[in-house]
Amino acid sequence: ESVRSQAPGFVAAMMPALWFEVFQFASLAAVAIWLIVLLAQHKRLAKHVAIAFLVANIVLGVVDYAWASSIFSEYNINVDSEMSKQGGAIGRAIIFSCIWIPYFLVSKRVKATLTK
Repeated sequence: ESVRSQAPGFVAAMMPALWFEVFQFASLAAVAIWLIVLLAQHKRLAKHVAIAFLVANIVLGVVDYAWASSIFSEYNINVDSEMSKQGGAIGRAIIFSCIWIPYFLVSKRVKATLTK
């Protein structure tokens, strides 16, 4: 089967994934803005929102990666280099979270700063 003959099915399969990405980016951007406001106001809630943001970033990234990977493999479309970049971004997010989540949980500086 040619790529052109598969195009309508591929587009139909990709649309929910693309809408998920729009939701993902919009949600993460909104939470990031809220987090900046909470940090600027020294709110204790900022610690919990920051941890939830870091975890959500990883979970949504993995879901997006798996979903896209399954669609591309179903239609035999080779996007290995792009998927490799996405895998690297997820790996960086995991490493970043492994550093910052314990910091938010254990740090005396965080407890002293986020007091309201």
